Amino acid sequence: MKIKQTLFADGKLLKVLNDYVNDNFEIDISSPNVKKILRSYFNFIFEAYCPESEKGKYKRASGTEIINNLFKFNLFNYDNLLNKVDNKKIISGLLLEVYKGTRYSSVLKKMLSGKVYLRIDKSYSSFKLINKGWAQFEDFANEIKYNNRYFPAYLPANHILEELFRLKIFKFDIVKGGSYYRARKYEVINYFDKGDMGAPPKEKASAGRINPQYIRVLYLADSADTCKKEIGFDNVCVGRFVNAKKTYHLFDMEKLNSFSVYDLQKFKNKDIIIYYLLNHNVLRDIARAISEPIRDGEEYDYIPTQYLCMFIKSLGYDGVRYPSVMHRGGINYAFFDPEAIACEEIIK
Repeated sequence: MKIKQTLFADGKLLKVLNDYVNDNFEIDISSPNVKKILRSYFNFIFEAYCPESEKGKYKRASGTEIINNLFKFNLFNYDNLLNKVDNKKIISGLLLEVYKGTRYSSVLKKMLSGKVYLRIDKSYSSFKLINKGWAQFEDFANEIKYNNRYFPAYLPANHILEELFRLKIFKFDIVKGGSYYRARKYEVINYFDKGDMGAPPKEKASAGRINPQYIRVLYLADSADTCKKEIGFDNVCVGRFVNAKKTYHLFDMEKLNSFSVYDLQKFKNKDIIIYYLLNHNVLRDIARAISEPIRDGEEYDYIPTQYLCMFIKSLGYDGVRYPSVMHRGGINYAFFDPEAIACEEIIK
């Protein structure tokens, strides 16, 4: 059985499969090596879901179709499948071929012919949802911005966020030796020296995407181009920062946004797999919200991300790493220690 390479949407899986693509951009699913790769990718299905015949063992009452779940997690490209009938036919055929002759073969057939249910133990006090009580990240954002800032009705479940955010996969270390950049705009003449390029004093610390007003945070970027694009002003002074005081452990929003089902194979704990599957969409929304730019004068739009970043700070992280939307491929860093790295020189 051969399928088009473009059927798959997950970049991490495509990278692993790249050596098995022929001149027609097809992948032979019957290849033992390809089957081994795809089994490691799709095994989460059997870790997290059970067929209808076993639903009585678990808490959740309503079932879903496994094919729909695979689309929800962005595993396949909609554009490369013609209609719902073809969706099920192609993906069902793929899975049946991959697991043919394995211990999962019979249970897979049951899953494909009926509904599936998450393996949530009846002893769980909740469904382990970050957004229990609200549907979209926007609901939380609007509540904390416009209704109740300090005791909002819609609040992320911090105990679930903590379990997920503490995973080592989301940690990014800043060590001594790297160079980072920060820009400041000027109106008429560039008069800044090295001492002027750091984080502002607390009385001048304006609200940002990471910090509430008056809480000092050092914002840096991976390059001069990134920080200039981020500031969005022609007349800028750029400082180069080097020699971090120590190793800083940052929470990596880029990894949160790019985290895929392929990464689930790294976890032996079934609960972590279920937590991720239950909260997949909200986690992606959080990662996107951190990077989205806002218009001048609308800093209140940062209130939801400030809440989340202060929560990250409470977990012991030293800052946040997040992708730039103003400079494609650029990376931004926010250090909770405003003196984490000193400005070494003015480069413009």
